[in-house]
Amino acid sequence: MSVTGALEMIGAIAMIAGLWNRHLAAGSAFLFVFLMLGAIHAHLFRADQPIVMAIPASICLILSVWILIRNLG
Repeated sequence: MSVTGALEMIGAIAMIAGLWNRHLAAGSAFLFVFLMLGAIHAHLFRADQPIVMAIPASICLILSVWILIRNLG
């Protein structure tokens, strides 16, 4: 398993645990924001893929920012 995959698994487990602890939800959302920014960068600039390939990561980024704002505010 790659480092990115391990971080995604940790973030997913923390996001589920965030249903009961808002600090875990905010922390995992913060992690996902950076992971999705990296995914968008990799799709668009490193792999030269069309913008359509970055749409799932963009949706995850928007949802992660929303969760982060909701749990910090």
